[in-house]
Parts: sequence; structure tokens; C-alpha cells
Amino acid sequence: MTRYVMGVNAEGRSYLVSQDEISVDGSTEVWNYKPEDITEVISGVGKGVAAAWLESPPGGAKWIYARMLPIAEQPSHSKMQGIDEDGFHTTRTIDFDFIIDGEVNLILDEDTVRLKAGDFIVIQAARHAWRNVSDQPASWIALLHTPA
Repeated sequence: MTRYVMGVNAEGRSYLVSQDEISVDGSTEVWNYKPEDITEVISGVGKGVAAAWLESPPGGAKWIYARMLPIAEQPSHSKMQGIDEDGFHTTRTIDFDFIIDGEVNLILDEDTVRLKAGDFIVIQAARHAWRNVSDQPASWIALLHTPA
């Protein structure tokens, strides 16, 4: 299994911070963080820019199951607040995602990461879009935490 961590660089652009193999023997810590570690990044995401409807209340969390059809079957994002026509969005959250099945690309300002079943993803208030460029659906779970 692989853990991918996404963040925001000094220029305010999203990028792949790290990619690490995770041992699957027994119980393994996947990620550990303190909310104050990303407070500055989150505060830099303007209210008018964020896809706020995806966020939980401050101090809370939202758990989402996502299923994405192949790109040829995907609907347009253009009518969703805070999401542009290409699916790019930012939330004032730290997201913990786990790919259940299929393959999906996570597109950032600086990188594109190909994810597969069993991968862990940490997104720290980073602008991103999801793309399923395969011919099969992909699904994942996402826990979005909004620090207080």
C-alpha cells in the first residue's frame, strides 16, 4: 500500500508532498497530524473560492463514499458551487481518502498522481480534481476534517 500526501507550496499551488510505501503487517499508523500544522494553509483558502458545501463545521468531520464512472460517462461539474468545469476544487479541510477499488487520477496544480485500490491519500487544503480515465468505475472513501 502507498500513502500519498498532498499540500500547497510557497506559490500557493497544490503538489505531491510525499509518496511512501506502507507496511501491511499487523496494525500500522497511516498518518498522524496536529490540526494547527495546517491552520495557515486552510486560512489561505478564501470563503468565495472553497467548495464549502463539502466541508464539515469547524472541529467536525464529514465521511463521504465516492463512486466515479469512467470519464466518458461523467457528468459536468460546472453547476456545483466551488467546483470549476474541470472538477478542480479546494476545501478548508484535511482529507483522508482510501481507494477501495478501481483506479483514479488525482490532478494537482503541479502533479498528477495515479491511484489504485489500497492507496491512502492525505489532502491538506490543496486544490485538486479527480479523473477516472479507465473503463471501469472507481470508488473511495473520504473523511474530511475541518480543524476548529
